[in-house]
Amino acid sequence: HGFASPWEELAHAYEQLSVADDAARLKYLMRVAVVWERGAHDIDKALAVLERAFQLDLGDPAAKDALVRLAGEHDRWDQVCEIFLRAVELAPREQAVALQHEVARYRERLGQAAANEDRYLAILTLQPDDASALDHLEQLYRSQERWSDLVGILEKRVSGTVEALPPGPARRAKALELADLDERLLERPYEAIDVLERYVAGIEDDERGADHPAVVREAAGAY
Repeated sequence: HGFASPWEELAHAYEQLSVADDAARLKYLMRVAVVWERGAHDIDKALAVLERAFQLDLGDPAAKDALVRLAGEHDRWDQVCEIFLRAVELAPREQAVALQHEVARYRERLGQAAANEDRYLAILTLQPDDASALDHLEQLYRSQERWSDLVGILEKRVSGTVEALPPGPARRAKALELADLDERLLERPYEAIDVLERYVAGIEDDERGADHPAVVREAAGAY
C-alpha cells in the first residue's frame, strides 16, 4: 500500500488495530483524528473520523467537544452542524432535541437565525411543548410578518393539548394577541370572537382582575 505521507500511514495503522469493543475503537478513532488534524493538517479527514467516533457513542463528550473545537478554530460550522444533524437520526428523543437546539444556537451565532425554522419545527415534532422552540418560531414569524404562521403558533400556546402555556397572564396576553391578529390582519372576526370567548371562559374566579372581564367584553363588542 502506497501512502501519500507518514501521517496517512500512521492513521491507516491505527484504523487496522484490533479492538475489543466500541470504547476501544472510539479511543483509537480519537487518535486518528489527531493524526489528521495536527500531523497531516487535513481538517476534512479529521472531521470525518470524529463523526465516526461521535456516532459510536453519542453520549461520550470527547468526540463532540473535538468537533466543536475544530469548527471554531477552522470555521467549519456548516460541516459540524451537518454532522450533528446526521447524528439526530441515531439519537434517542431527548438527545435528538438537544442536538437540534445546539445546531440552532450555532446558526444564530453565524447570523443565520432565519435558517432555523426547520430546526425548531423538527424539535416540535419530537417535543411539542418545547418552550424555546415555540418562542423562537413566534419571534421569527413576527419578524417576517408571517401572520398566518404566527396565528398557528399562538393557537398552540393558547389552547393546544400539550403546547399551551399554563393559565396566567402570559397565556391571556397571547390570547388577546391571537384575537387581534384574527380580526385585524386575517379578517376572521368570528375566529377572533371565539378566542375571546375561550379567554373569558378560561379565567378562573380567583384569577379575575377587576378589569379583565370588562376589557374582554368591550373588545368582543367591537367585533
